[in-house]
Amino acid sequence: MIAVTANIIRAQRERRATVDKDRKTEEQV
Repeated sequence: MIAVTANIIRAQRERRATVDKDRKTEEQV
């Protein structure tokens, strides 16, 4: 159960990092 929660948190963190990266790319354009 704890491992599942950790995986979800990690997935959310990675998704947020990807969104920030996409946002920075849009700002440069």
